Amino acid sequence: MNLEKSTTMLLDSLHLLSNQTKQDYECENSKPWRKSLNPSRELENATEEIDSIKPDLVQLNMNGIITINSQPKINGVKSTDHVFGWGPTNGYVYQKQYLEFLLPKSKLAKLVSQITAVNEENGYDTLNYFVTDADSNKLSETNITDLSDVNAVTWGCFPGREIAQPTIVEKVSFLAWKDELYLILKKWSSVLLASSNDEESEPDEANRLRDLKSSNFIQSLIKDYVLVNIVDNNYIQPSDTIFHILKNL
Repeated sequence: MNLEKSTTMLLDSLHLLSNQTKQDYECENSKPWRKSLNPSRELENATEEIDSIKPDLVQLNMNGIITINSQPKINGVKSTDHVFGWGPTNGYVYQKQYLEFLLPKSKLAKLVSQITAVNEENGYDTLNYFVTDADSNKLSETNITDLSDVNAVTWGCFPGREIAQPTIVEKVSFLAWKDELYLILKKWSSVLLASSNDEESEPDEANRLRDLKSSNFIQSLIKDYVLVNIVDNNYIQPSDTIFHILKNL
C-alpha cells in the first residue's frame, strides 16, 4: 500500500484526525510530484492477505506498538489462490512473515534480547532485524553481519522460469522508507498544530485541543520511538514468533 495513504489510515484509526485536518493536509501536499510517487497505488486499500494476522496487529497497536507494514508467512500456495496468488498459472508462491513498526525506545533492549534468545535456541538467525530512528541516517541496531545482503521475503516458482523475487528487505530501501515515513509524520504534526491555532477555520475549542494533542502524540512517535523491521526466516513452521515476542515486551 502507498505509505502516505497507510500512514493517514493509521492516524485516522487512532482518532487523531478530523475532517478539517485531512482537508488541510491534502491542500498542503497537493503538489504535482506527489501523485507521481505511486501513480498505480493511490486507490489501493488493505487486502484479505492480512486477515490471518489482523487480530495480532490490532492487539499490538492497542498496546502502543504502532504497526506500519506486514505480511503473513505462506508456504507453497498455488499461484492462482484468490488471496495470496500472483504470477503465471501452475506456479507456487511463498512468503516470510515480516513486520515493520514503531516501538517505544524504552522497549528496544528487551526486544533485541528476546530476538537473540530465539536465534540462539534455534541455532541460527531465525529472526533478522533492522532498527533506526528519525535522527539517524544509518542503522542503530541489526543482527545482519553483511549489510549488503538482500533478504527475499516473497518469491514464486513457475514452470520454465527463473524464481521470481518481487519483495525484498535490505538496508538501503529500509532507510529510504524511514525517511519517507518520518517526513509524512512531520507533515501531519505540522498540519495538526496549525489547525489547533486556527480559530477561524476551526472555531470549536474542543476540536482545536484534540488537534494539539494529536500533534503532540505524533511528535512523540518521532522523538520517543524507533522504527523496526523484523523478518522471520522460518516460513515453514506455522508459529507466529514475531507476534509472540512483541506481545511479551
